[in-house]
Amino acid sequence: MLIAAALAAPLLASCAEEAAPLPETISCTTQYRPDAESSAGWQSPELIIPLNSQETIDFEVMSLQVSYAGEQPDGNAVAVVITDAKKNVLNSTLYQHDGTGEQLGTQWAGGTSFTGLHYTNHEGALLQVMCSAETSYPTSANW
Repeated sequence: MLIAAALAAPLLASCAEEAAPLPETISCTTQYRPDAESSAGWQSPELIIPLNSQETIDFEVMSLQVSYAGEQPDGNAVAVVITDAKKNVLNSTLYQHDGTGEQLGTQWAGGTSFTGLHYTNHEGALLQVMCSAETSYPTSANW
């Protein structure tokens, strides 16, 4: 019985750990090139997405929409969706986290070799997107 109590104590302590507050905003940097093979005419707007909202930016042949939802029935998530002019989905990425400080301090899919930079090519154009969350404590996460 003493062994069972010793094994259960760390589990109970981790269950009692309080979730860290979610970042107030997500920041997404972009680079859009009308001609993927050239830097002529490129644009590099930044999107700032407050918690529980979404932002959209339209380029010549693509649109970028980023949604940041917290405390929803299915959890906390950042959705990055790139569509063509007819709203057909070209690229879609969903990141979910549990709101703990440790999770916000990690890089998401693929561990440390994952940069978080996504490339979408369409009709000769190129859109690059990388989103991150800044927290009130000294860690940040690439989404």
